[in-house]
Amino acid sequence: MDQFKQAIEVLHNWKEISEEERINSCNKIIEIAQKWGLSLENIKELAICLAKSGSIWQWSEEINPIIDICSTGGAGSLTTLLCPYFISSQGIFASQVSVPGSIAGAIDTLGILPDYKFQLNQIEMESALETSGIGYTLNTSDLAPADLFLFNLRKNKNAKELPDLVIASLLSKKICSGVNNVIVDVRMGPTGNFGYTLADVERNSRKMVSAGQSLGIKCICILTNNNYSAIPHYGRLESLSVAWDLANKKPLDAWTNEHIETCIKIAAYGICAFKHIGFKEAIQFIEESIKNGSMLNKLELNLRSQGSSVESIRKLIGGYEFKKKYPIISSSNGYVKSININKIRDIFLEVYKNNYDQKRFNSPIGFSFHLREGMRVREGDVLMEVRTPPEGINNYICKINSIVNIQDEPFYACLNERICGVIKYE
Repeated sequence: MDQFKQAIEVLHNWKEISEEERINSCNKIIEIAQKWGLSLENIKELAICLAKSGSIWQWSEEINPIIDICSTGGAGSLTTLLCPYFISSQGIFASQVSVPGSIAGAIDTLGILPDYKFQLNQIEMESALETSGIGYTLNTSDLAPADLFLFNLRKNKNAKELPDLVIASLLSKKICSGVNNVIVDVRMGPTGNFGYTLADVERNSRKMVSAGQSLGIKCICILTNNNYSAIPHYGRLESLSVAWDLANKKPLDAWTNEHIETCIKIAAYGICAFKHIGFKEAIQFIEESIKNGSMLNKLELNLRSQGSSVESIRKLIGGYEFKKKYPIISSSNGYVKSININKIRDIFLEVYKNNYDQKRFNSPIGFSFHLREGMRVREGDVLMEVRTPPEGINNYICKINSIVNIQDEPFYACLNERICGVIKYE
């Protein structure tokens, strides 16, 4: 028996084995993935093993069709937060199981609401789905606990960006949550887990689709270009505020609207998978759901079904801490060459580490950019605003000042079309 199969055989006894055995077996799988990669059969075996470390949920015919919208990581996107509301407004159930994100994933964002319950058991998830058509939960001790364990080991060993393990992790969460349809926002760029180049993300997306098919899971991978900053706002409060403003039909800046258009297109692929309509018609349905208040209604219902309320959002967004922002001024003339998303992520991770509360998510820092790649900068222009307590700006000012890279020569950034490919089951 080879080393991979030995490790899998040990992990199949998840509840009985010791902490040391769990660590050793997971480390062996990480080592194999790093050195040689995993075959499709290996990925399938690992996904099943991770899922079976806890309960396997099943749903009644009434909760159908059901889909999960997830991503391959990468900082700065509202896909996983907004798309479930878009899709559920068309009568499709959206169930999402995920691990904590590095900046502002959907559950991390909703989890800053003081009364939002983000760890659900099957009965609670069923109630949320029946009430609102949407349910969000983290992995729990009863829901793919081995997946979360392996994920945390990958983080500690700088092995998060191993596509084979990412695929197995994503699929394990679909298996355990009883979902056999998935839309994946595959984020091409420096902070995604499927690669920097189109060739890389296409190859790994095909592997994801093939592995999913072998497990009876229909995957649609939407390839999005995150080599440039997708949105101007980074932070959990910032993401929550954008979602709230969109649901309430408040005007948003052009940069944010461009990203929301991408989210609408991604959700439209999910609608087309279940309804016999064209892509443009699906987009129109989503846009109408925003205009007629269906999205706001879905948001309110989901908040209520998971223990929170719109009053909690109003109170949080309107709070004094959300308004304390510090401008970062350009000291030179030129053009924005790049916005370093890796540095943004590193700052968030450091801040979260210092402000960690095991019982709740928090949002001690946020960024709002005024200028994006390719734009002209003059000395004295505001590059961005940072939301943070006074001591925060002092602690991170050196790192913050180096986030925006300015060069003398004009620079063209291709920002118009974020979606650069779709790979799906046959």
